[in-house]
Amino acid sequence: MASNKKKERYVTPLEQPRASPPARTLPFAARLWGSAAFLSGTLLIGSMLSPLDSTSVFDGSAIGQNLFWLLLACLVAVASAVSGWSYRFSGRAWLAVAACLIWFAISTMLAGRENNPRVAWYGFWQVMALASCAFSSRILLSGPRAQAVVLQLLLVGSLALALHGLYQVQVEFPQDKARYRADPEAVLASIPGMEAPPGSPMRMQFEDRLLNSAEPYATFALTNSLATLLSAACVVLFALAMVGLQRVTSHEHARGSLVQVGALVFAIASIGLCWLLTRSNAAYVGLLFGGGCYCLMATRAKWSVHWKLLRVAIASGVVVLLSGFFFLMRDGGQLMSQARKSLGYRFEYWYSTCLMLKDHWLLGVGLGNFQSYYPKYKLPLASETIADPHNWMLDLLVNLSVPIGLAILIWVIRQFVSQPRRRVVDISAPEEVGGRENASSLSRRTTSTREALDAVVARYLTLGGAAGGTVCAVLLGLLSGLNLLTVALTWLPAGLIAYLLAPWIRTLTSSDDSQETLRSQANVRTSESVRSLGKSAAMAMVVCLLASGSWQASGISVPLLMLLVLGSPASLVAAERTGSRYGKWAVCLLPAVGLICFVVQCWRPVTSSWSWMQQAAVATTPERQLQLAEVALAADPLDSEPVGWIAQFLAADAEHADRATFPLAAQKSIDQFDRWLAIDSTKSLNWELAARHVLGLAAKAQNLGLDAGPLLDQSLDYYQEAILRYPTHAGLRAQQAVTLFMAGRYPEAGRELASARQLSDNTPHLDKKLQSQLLWLPLLPNDYQLQLDDAPPWLNAEPVLGWLRKQLDGMSTFSN
Repeated sequence: MASNKKKERYVTPLEQPRASPPARTLPFAARLWGSAAFLSGTLLIGSMLSPLDSTSVFDGSAIGQNLFWLLLACLVAVASAVSGWSYRFSGRAWLAVAACLIWFAISTMLAGRENNPRVAWYGFWQVMALASCAFSSRILLSGPRAQAVVLQLLLVGSLALALHGLYQVQVEFPQDKARYRADPEAVLASIPGMEAPPGSPMRMQFEDRLLNSAEPYATFALTNSLATLLSAACVVLFALAMVGLQRVTSHEHARGSLVQVGALVFAIASIGLCWLLTRSNAAYVGLLFGGGCYCLMATRAKWSVHWKLLRVAIASGVVVLLSGFFFLMRDGGQLMSQARKSLGYRFEYWYSTCLMLKDHWLLGVGLGNFQSYYPKYKLPLASETIADPHNWMLDLLVNLSVPIGLAILIWVIRQFVSQPRRRVVDISAPEEVGGRENASSLSRRTTSTREALDAVVARYLTLGGAAGGTVCAVLLGLLSGLNLLTVALTWLPAGLIAYLLAPWIRTLTSSDDSQETLRSQANVRTSESVRSLGKSAAMAMVVCLLASGSWQASGISVPLLMLLVLGSPASLVAAERTGSRYGKWAVCLLPAVGLICFVVQCWRPVTSSWSWMQQAAVATTPERQLQLAEVALAADPLDSEPVGWIAQFLAADAEHADRATFPLAAQKSIDQFDRWLAIDSTKSLNWELAARHVLGLAAKAQNLGLDAGPLLDQSLDYYQEAILRYPTHAGLRAQQAVTLFMAGRYPEAGRELASARQLSDNTPHLDKKLQSQLLWLPLLPNDYQLQLDDAPPWLNAEPVLGWLRKQLDGMSTFSN
């Protein structure tokens, strides 16, 4: 008999507090959860608007994002503590984390002994920020609504970047090519830090990428990085296509799904076309693994999937892949030849990295220092000096040390192979009946608490992605020159498409079954679905990163970590109530200490030093430049860059000195260069830069009628150290040969010239040959009789070396 009593609405613990903690703290806790979710959504969109790359660690441009990730971890930890939550973390796990953290800090300090110490600490805090991202996401993304919003934001970002890539191919690239052909020097001058004299290898590489490459890269630095993210998006689109096929074939949802079908077709066409245009062979393999992984998990889990629809979806995917393959093969097999060539380059990178790992396995080289060490191990026939080994596993091992790298690899593998925990422990105090816990009340409170928290997090994640992402775009437009018109043309349509697909995305993560008796089973089924989707999409990215891209790019690492969290069973385990009064605050200790240490050790000194360095760069007098550089060094003693700037300012000041003051000024500059190179001695470029300045001082001494011999010898010492750190550089050896000849050391000049010729003849790369090299010669040999086509100090190498060869041959004939 039906009851006429009005059913009372159950009030969740987030809405109605217990006696302890006090009622006034719970609204504050809800605001904390909302703030954390808002910041998380903002950072996710910001990571795709400004994805950075592997060089972001070296130059420190990632510290802004690192600050906010560490702040997010603190917000999440405080919110959990204020709410009375404590997340299960075994004692062994705490010991493992503590051991890795101590070892990582020690290796970071030791990795800075022969490099700029600040760069190693940039890498340390980069890893800490990514750890904060993983920690915060595990807690925030514990419910189906929050998971659906994250998938929606990832789809928005991927679709926007795909549209940006297509816009580049159709509009921006043709405009850039026409602008460069009209006035190359003006274009190069507009690029900060670009030093590419005519005929230099740097200009050849720039022109090759600009004029001969049509692969899109959107906001990334490399095409392969964009392809890595789009591979994960393709797996998500495949899952949405499965949902769409089920809804379209269902009489109940067929009519209402037409709009979603159109939106999905647009998303597949845009992302798929851009993904194909990247021509990334690693992305093709990654998508094959990710899609296959998803189909395999669907088969094993026995979801409520119509098998005929699954076959149709797989067949359609195969047709699309084959069509794209034949589309790319229309150039007569050039794709396959490029693939073989690219794979050969990868083997060269990996072999050199293994040689580096052999020497630095215990402590690593320090994240951000890879490019400083790589030239020493670079093979003679390798194509370029890379910033990362193009393999994320080798990258972890060689940069962070083998112990830390293995620990991270084990953690990643566990995310893929771990199984779900079905038991969820409530955070609230259980109601007691007769002194014993009421199981049905506990279950009801557990579900209600999770749903309330999930709703708060989902709402503010959406708000953070929309409002916070807009703020990020505006700030990036003002600070870094991001084209706001392009952002509007790509992100607004992407947001609209993702909004239209929201019902299907929610279907992937939560059940729409209204029957209370089936709710538990539906939640289990859908949680398996989202875990499988997260693992499969992450698998696609991980496979891509085995041969391309860089995990250090925030546009790759942040989506990858969030997909791993979606695929991790631990993300669905709630907190358990602690028996200790202060135990709930233990979770706040590590994030709080980390944030404070980052601000004191990195943020304040770095930003202060940068400010003074920028003022020094625009100062009008050498005295003012020198003064500001010294202030910058005092602000951040760990950064050796101001020391190098001071040495260069002193060299510039010596070049304007008179005959009486020049010797002392030149010696002060050399002393400062020695101080700089003692701190940051690994990079070949540092020694080469010092040698150039000292060679300029030798030219000044000759013009003043002073003896240039000691300065030539000092320049030769610097060039020799540069060659030891980059032994396969033909241009460096040619520079050394000419300098040795000017110093009267003819036999040594002949040997260096022969080495340069051999390296040039053996390499298949045009930009590594001597005809593509420039020599820095502010001081010319006295009897140099050639008619120069170029004005000093930059001269084409071939004419100078041809003259040098004749001179050395003549001396050999005369001596015989």
